[in-house]
Amino acid sequence: MTNTDPETGIAYGVIAMQSLDNDVGQELWYGPQARDLSYEAALEELKVEVERGADDIEDEVRIGIAESDPSLVGNERWEDRRIEDAYLRCGYDNREDFIEREIEDRQESIQIEEPTIEGVYEGVQYRIDWLGGAPLLWVFKSPHVTLARPCSPCVPGAGDLDNVEDGYIDTYDVPVEWRRTK
Repeated sequence: MTNTDPETGIAYGVIAMQSLDNDVGQELWYGPQARDLSYEAALEELKVEVERGADDIEDEVRIGIAESDPSLVGNERWEDRRIEDAYLRCGYDNREDFIEREIEDRQESIQIEEPTIEGVYEGVQYRIDWLGGAPLLWVFKSPHVTLARPCSPCVPGAGDLDNVEDGYIDTYDVPVEWRRTK
């Protein structure tokens, strides 16, 4: 069944981040265990983009060689020297320096409005994701289990940890002390 642990049959829990204690929420977002999956994916895309930029520089050099002296096409030593010169003219030592510095300079511009965060904190395996602009905490494994009502059709099969009164679905839960006191 969707949104249920296939090994245990226990439903994944879903709770609004605003229902959690502020300090716990901060730890889940920014603690050392928190991995920003969105940022990691954006950084990988940036790396691919920068490597394509390096490929473009090298392709331009090879095209220039072919246009100026076709007899040098395939002469790796000659091509390597011209490619090295091209990087030096652009202010880089070599391809690796170009890639490293470009990524370093451009990674600060990565902005993720609704990041996906995951981690394990106090034995709770979680993911923070967004639904309709609101951050939700998904509980995928936990030493805590409760009976919860089923979530809306937006997250079928999951247990709604914001509605545990009269619940009837075994659901992974957060520790009681994580919840905001009213």
